[in-house]
Amino acid sequence: MARLIPDFISEDCKSNAERRLFERFRDELPSDVTVLHSLGVARHDYKLTSEADFVLIHHEAVIVFELKGGRVARRDGAWFFTNRYGQMHKRLESPMQQAASVTAALRNSVRDHFGSSSAQARVAFGHVTFFPDIEFREESPEWDVRRIYDISVWKRPLAELLADAIGYSRTEMSRITGHEPRVLTDAENADLVHFLRGDFEKLPALNVAMEEHEQQMIRLAPRQYAILDQLGKNPRMVIEGSAGTGKTLLAMECARRHAAQGRRVLFVCFNRLLADHLDSYSERYGLTQGVSINTLHGHCLSVLHAAKVAIPPECSAQELYQEQIPNQIPAAVAGLKDFKPWDVLVVDEGQDIAAHPPFVAALKCLFAGGFEKGCWTWFEDPRQRILRQGSGPVFDLAAWSPVYFELNRNWRNTNEVATFTCLSSMIPLPELSGIQGPQVKTELCDGSDNLLKLQIVVADILAQGAKPGDIVLLTTGAEKDAFFINAGYVGGKRLVRYDFRQGVPVDAIRYSSVFRFKGLESKIIVLTDVRDLHSDAGRMAAYVGMSRANSALFILFSKEAQQQFEKNRLDFASLPQPVVA
Repeated sequence: MARLIPDFISEDCKSNAERRLFERFRDELPSDVTVLHSLGVARHDYKLTSEADFVLIHHEAVIVFELKGGRVARRDGAWFFTNRYGQMHKRLESPMQQAASVTAALRNSVRDHFGSSSAQARVAFGHVTFFPDIEFREESPEWDVRRIYDISVWKRPLAELLADAIGYSRTEMSRITGHEPRVLTDAENADLVHFLRGDFEKLPALNVAMEEHEQQMIRLAPRQYAILDQLGKNPRMVIEGSAGTGKTLLAMECARRHAAQGRRVLFVCFNRLLADHLDSYSERYGLTQGVSINTLHGHCLSVLHAAKVAIPPECSAQELYQEQIPNQIPAAVAGLKDFKPWDVLVVDEGQDIAAHPPFVAALKCLFAGGFEKGCWTWFEDPRQRILRQGSGPVFDLAAWSPVYFELNRNWRNTNEVATFTCLSSMIPLPELSGIQGPQVKTELCDGSDNLLKLQIVVADILAQGAKPGDIVLLTTGAEKDAFFINAGYVGGKRLVRYDFRQGVPVDAIRYSSVFRFKGLESKIIVLTDVRDLHSDAGRMAAYVGMSRANSALFILFSKEAQQQFEKNRLDFASLPQPVVA
């Protein structure tokens, strides 16, 4: 089966001929063929932009398919195309000229990107014009009849037609250039596919603090593209990655793609702040249709409310959220006659949900087929499992035979922040972003003058031009125990609790606990109350807190933590060293 990108055809595609050919490409062509549908080509000799209906990429050739369904006529030098709705369109350019010109533009783009002597530039490029609804036997010096297919060949296997197009394109290129066309290796083929697709697949950045100041676009990495390509092939997937590798961005795109195909998506995370942010993000970029975003407990409470299930008032908060609410979901769902399970489950922060079996039991009741037979994608960072209590077993997703993928590259942090974070927590370095930033600054903060030192640190940050809204203070402990909690002002600016729904304050600095801020990020993080870099729990809290910083990180250490940091620095040499992009 061929690889199609994207692997579904948009509802906006009105051409029945395109839909039929798309399905035949998918079902008939071999796995060594990649089919790009509706590929935009920005650089054209005489058009601002152009588009190829289909581009087929094979080791031996790149073939552009121009498709013209319905009725076709030429009168007085102009071309007329009539679709199945009776609508007529007039063009001066013939379909054959269109196919030839977009092929030339595509080859020029490939040559400019890879170089004129590259294999990608020297592989055969060809084009085919396909009339699937009519016989086209007209001859003219304006076109090559060998590059035209019509209804007479529609029932022939597409693999034969493609082989014919590849063979003729290679023969013609050899005749014209005097050189035998190149044959792409697997790596060269993959690079070409990534380049062609990269022109038109972009996603808005998930940057919590900075998106209030400027919008930016980021590209998914080839590894992330490969994961998205597997959505239609693997109903159950687990994607693991350390902090900053793009799990949440990828989870949102995964949900969007499922929803675009008409599926109802249950999107689950653990932290309330992250759920609020993702909900706002989805509204801003029009991703809400078909996607229900909430925390695990938020989804569960909605079901319990619909089922009119009462929550025992006498239990503790821990018992309520870790046992009572999730444990009542199976019975509540069974009692709802009109309950319709979601079609797909997408989980972010999966490490925190897997740590508690009642959470998993609740989830499997909410989507069709459950974990055994349903469609689900699970994103997690085992290093962030700071919510786990005791030594009980963690839910093992392997029982349901998912396909596993790993994200290795850090996209969020500068090299300095990523390296310092891993050094402090004794976690092996991921592949670094390659982005240089300021050195991480530390301050010994272990006495009665803690607040004064924090005031000086923040005042210095502001003096360097940072905006108050760029800064988030994090404490590794509970918010109520933070030494700055009653300060009111820090660095001359108001101190307010982080609440995404309130937006970025103009003249205030926000604070939160590491626990609440999981999954989020800020341009500048000031991490306080770092007292323990020895225990697993202490290092894990430091890892999560430090990795929230996009560009600049400031640490307020206790004396004991600073000593442990120096020990970790010496021991760090035994861990895998960074790869810089």
